[in-house]
Amino acid sequence: MEEFELRFKKPEGIEDRIQELGFSKKESFQMHDLIFEPKTWEPGSDLKSGYFVIRIRLVENKRPAVELKAFMEENRWDEVSLDIDDPQSALDLFSSIMVRRRVISKQREVWIKDNVEIVLDDVTHLGPYIEIEGEESEVRKIAEQLNLKDSQMGYGRLLFYLEKEGKISFDSNEMNKIVDTFKYLKK
Repeated sequence: MEEFELRFKKPEGIEDRIQELGFSKKESFQMHDLIFEPKTWEPGSDLKSGYFVIRIRLVENKRPAVELKAFMEENRWDEVSLDIDDPQSALDLFSSIMVRRRVISKQREVWIKDNVEIVLDDVTHLGPYIEIEGEESEVRKIAEQLNLKDSQMGYGRLLFYLEKEGKISFDSNEMNKIVDTFKYLKK
């Protein structure tokens, strides 16, 4: 499934403006994305066609999933997802053929209207963000209606630059700890 999304720093009071546009709050939950990149990928390189990540997504009280995200062009990704029963086995498999890159942890609030989704994320190490996902013209229109400017790069790249600057560090054992302790929906 192809997705188009824009991401912005979250302004104060945006929830009221989202509601005024007719969006309804659907759910709120904690989630962790365990990110793997190809061993041949040079961190910090510009994203280009052929780049992809695999993530194991753990969402509070839901079944774990493995997702392949392939970069198409700026703000556009092709995404394929499948539910899994054993995240530890998936972690072991991807750790053997790819590089454990980072964990993206966030508290997420989802708002929906028609075919557009707005998520409000509080991302560990990054703070609050708003993401709008849907058909490109609708996403851009809603961003304009919400007076959002200066779209941001993806969380993974933002975290990479913090790592590169020495402001945060990633412990690859963190993935094991999350899989062991996170309360996802088991079979």
